[in-house]
Amino acid sequence: MFHSLRLSALLLVSWAMINSGSEAGAQASRAVVGTVNIAEALGRPPENIAVQVFGQPTTALRFAFEVDVEGHSFAVLNVGYLVDARCGNVWSVSGPQLVYRDGVLVGAIPNLGAFFSEGLPSLVDSFDVVNGRIRRVNPDANLNDPPAQLPFERGLGSVLEALNAPRAAPLSFDITCVSVENARSGNLQTLPLLPLVVFRSSENESRANAQQFGADLYDLVQVGHPLPEDFEQRAREWRVRFRQHTNADDSYRLVTFDMGGPRSSGLAQPRGVGYIGVRGGVVEWKAMEPSLTNTLGAPLCVAADGRRGRVRNGCSSTGYYQP
Repeated sequence: MFHSLRLSALLLVSWAMINSGSEAGAQASRAVVGTVNIAEALGRPPENIAVQVFGQPTTALRFAFEVDVEGHSFAVLNVGYLVDARCGNVWSVSGPQLVYRDGVLVGAIPNLGAFFSEGLPSLVDSFDVVNGRIRRVNPDANLNDPPAQLPFERGLGSVLEALNAPRAAPLSFDITCVSVENARSGNLQTLPLLPLVVFRSSENESRANAQQFGADLYDLVQVGHPLPEDFEQRAREWRVRFRQHTNADDSYRLVTFDMGGPRSSGLAQPRGVGYIGVRGGVVEWKAMEPSLTNTLGAPLCVAADGRRGRVRNGCSSTGYYQP
């Protein structure tokens, strides 16, 4: 009985796909729904920006990067992440990365991902200074190849210099909502995707679960304190995937965990990831990024010889990282 019901469902989906129209592809539209006045927010707490984006206080305010150093707390707020949360964008919107020192806005920094890839071996035939070093793929790389150093394994380096001397922040930023609609397809090319339809519901449930409880895990972690003793237990109870990577002498540890994402139209859409840097048993820094970016995770998949591939658990053969 179950098998005939499942077959009927597949045939129904097949009929719907084949008869859904004649166009193929996807269409994206952008709409500017407001503007964030960043100049007005200088010297004020991050809630000022959040209220401008959402129109009211929100619990969605989480920093892309946090670190404490020399008695000062620094936090980086990616405005694009807030816009994603407001609009429910499937595609991540890049935005200015604002620097908060001791709780107030003082300026901005360039691409945070560039700091994560510091110290990686240079690549020949690089595409560009920021991304080229982490885009060259080595399909033959495997877990037997020695990986390059972990992000910030040798210290926080120039990211601290950037935070201590931030550049001027942009005066404003448009709140742009992006919507992506799949155009209709009227041929049999969609039939190979039918097995994905059966599993899409459970995939989206998993994404939603990780989006909720991954955020809760992120909030549990406090920079300058030991990693909570029940971190791993909670991750398992909440069914949130996580991984741990250590350096050669175990003095530095990187913990990553799944932070889910919005509903997916297929199984391959990436998820958000949380990152925690632990040195000497104390959380030195933490960071997060939404799905579809992988800017911070890509350096984890670079081998010591500069090639990119499956060099750590969590890396794909193309050098994409997921916890």
